[in-house]
Amino acid sequence: MIELNLTHKESKKILDLGYDFSKVCTRFELRQGNNLQIAYSLPENDFQLVKLGQPVTFTTDAYPKTSFKATVMYVAPSVDDVTRAFGVRAQVDANQKPLSPGMLVNITHPLIPHLRVLVIPAISLVPLMDGFVVYRIKDNQVYQQHVTIVTRYKEWAVISKGLKPGDQIIQSGDTDVKLGSQVKVVSS
Repeated sequence: MIELNLTHKESKKILDLGYDFSKVCTRFELRQGNNLQIAYSLPENDFQLVKLGQPVTFTTDAYPKTSFKATVMYVAPSVDDVTRAFGVRAQVDANQKPLSPGMLVNITHPLIPHLRVLVIPAISLVPLMDGFVVYRIKDNQVYQQHVTIVTRYKEWAVISKGLKPGDQIIQSGDTDVKLGSQVKVVSS
């Protein structure tokens, strides 16, 4: 299972395209290419966040107190139809302790570049043909606000555009509200 820690995706067991994310904790394996590489998969929600040249770090049980570095060198151009995941390969930086192909590694791939993100309940999102909106309350009136979603995790959505901290939104019951309606906030 891929876990979100606001700034990182972490994983802990062997994973290749074809594995069911719901049934396995992920840990990755070093592979021999021209140099050592880490091959792993991430869920399709992260596709827009992964870029060539991004740094990743990893550890291995063989050297428990050492953190190693690698750089994303390949991002698969498509998502697997069955797993809804895409492949990534990271080139292990040269001149590190002797590592061998087949070693299992725990990888940390930072996907969100900063700690401060705006998170809202995903249930607040209303899908439209051209994206998503939320119903925002300003001066006790209801407005429709387009938002850009960076990623989702469980019942949360990370928003990059459209809202700012402190904005009040309608979490549920939005089907009973008309734009421009006067409302009273009962809890926030």
